[in-house]
Amino acid sequence: MLDIDISSAAQLSGHFIQYTSPFILFAAIFLFLFFMRLQVTSKIAISLISFFAPISFGVYIIQVHPLVWSKVFMNCFVFLSSSPTIILVLGTLAFAMAIYISLALIDFIRQIIFKLIRIPKLSEYIGVNISRWFDGLFSKDIQN
Repeated sequence: MLDIDISSAAQLSGHFIQYTSPFILFAAIFLFLFFMRLQVTSKIAISLISFFAPISFGVYIIQVHPLVWSKVFMNCFVFLSSSPTIILVLGTLAFAMAIYISLALIDFIRQIIFKLIRIPKLSEYIGVNISRWFDGLFSKDIQN
């Protein structure tokens, strides 16, 4: 009789979805190439992409933060794995949408707060001064 160690199989399957997996690397490369070659001509689609792109990056940054990941998301939705397929699919989509909307709202509030306390202007001021400092530093090296 065939004897399969379930725990070893579960550990092995986890390696295929880690960020260091070659499968994830190839998926990222192919997605990048796909979207690089995608021609979007619809003004509505362009405006939606322009709106959601910075929000999606903020959602990603919040979601992968180690504290948020370990305290909020890790093993949070395991109960769906034993549900019927339709509940699994609909539950996964519903939770993904709820998480995206929640984190997008958090990032939107962050953007408002940053504008109120003028973080973009401070960032620009610091960038300009660092650039001037480096320009002065390298122009002295060239003259000597």
